[in-house]
Amino acid sequence: MAIITDISPQKRFAVGFDRPVKSVSSFLLAIRTVQSRVQQIELFCSKSHEELAARGFRRQDIVRQVYRDVYYV
Repeated sequence: MAIITDISPQKRFAVGFDRPVKSVSSFLLAIRTVQSRVQQIELFCSKSHEELAARGFRRQDIVRQVYRDVYYV
């Protein structure tokens, strides 16, 4: 048994146009996420060893702390 779906030309255009828009928006979101993480790393790097110790981690743990939700290190 075959199922045939008829899509009007207007809907075809909307579906075809939707993919690039979603791709661009996800790309921009990825850039914003990376920028946010870089800002966090720069913030932690500007702190002294004592301030980092008060937060509960060492200087070598900065990247692990910022990317804790992405990588299992």
